[in-house]
Amino acid sequence: GHGGGTGTSTYNRGVMVEQGGLLTATGAGTVTVTGTGGNGSGDWNHGMSLSGANSQITSAGGDVTVTGQGGGTGASGNNHAFKIATGGVISSTSSGNVNVIGTGGASTGDEHYGVLVGQAGSMITSSGGDVTVTGQGGGSGTSSVNIGVVVSGAARVAAGGNGTTRLNGTGGLTDGSTNHGISLWHENTIVTS
Repeated sequence: GHGGGTGTSTYNRGVMVEQGGLLTATGAGTVTVTGTGGNGSGDWNHGMSLSGANSQITSAGGDVTVTGQGGGTGASGNNHAFKIATGGVISSTSSGNVNVIGTGGASTGDEHYGVLVGQAGSMITSSGGDVTVTGQGGGSGTSSVNIGVVVSGAARVAAGGNGTTRLNGTGGLTDGSTNHGISLWHENTIVTS
């Protein structure tokens, strides 16, 4: 999906799965989702947003791959590539692998995360396959706080069984500050295998 928007338009998401929405594959089927945020100069042009209790992207046995690219133009801010919040879940059961890849938007505003997994109940998990999260912070000019991967607010990233969890984060290449590669915040935030 590709978000729209022009001028000062805001909240132009490439893909939204919210309020109990479900993207799923049965058996060994794979799930592949790609989202690009819109080009409005307002804020919050996420590539992909997954939020709310029972909102899920899942496979019963195949791989799950989610790729996001944050949008935004001008001084637009908060253009995350991929945001999971308030109980959103990405998962694969059996031996399926989970791959989440995000690149934050390139505008001059602040806070363009590659991948954000925030708030209790939000998870990226597997039952036996690998879980890999790769994020590149965005931004340009003097933009700040462009973090590759953020896990916060008691969220969880975990591979089960014999799976391995990998976080790969690169901070934004700007003249601003606080462009961390990986940030883990708050009590009960867990990254584990």
